[in-house]
Amino acid sequence: MAGLLRQRSLSEGLWNGRKGWMAVGAVVWGARGVRWALHREERVLLREVLEPGETVVVREVPRKPPKAKPAKTSKKAEKVEKVEKPAKLSRKDRKAIKRAARDAA
Repeated sequence: MAGLLRQRSLSEGLWNGRKGWMAVGAVVWGARGVRWALHREERVLLREVLEPGETVVVREVPRKPPKAKPAKTSKKAEKVEKVEKPAKLSRKDRKAIKRAARDAA
């Protein structure tokens, strides 16, 4: 019954603009939305009878192992370790070098 009301409210209320069917649709679709929002998705993985003295251990297995973070270096050590990089050439300079190499060959 609710499925028929949902379908009819869409066709009559939303597409044809009938306000009464729009109100029916709001109630029916709203009830469905509330039911969806409150639904809990649980799975039973194991069902077993425990004997006296037996225990249950529940744990979560991580999906991916955590990645190790690289060790941080101090700012002072960074200054000492920095090696001067060669200056970047502009596109014009790179073309001139290629042209000179081509002409020399």
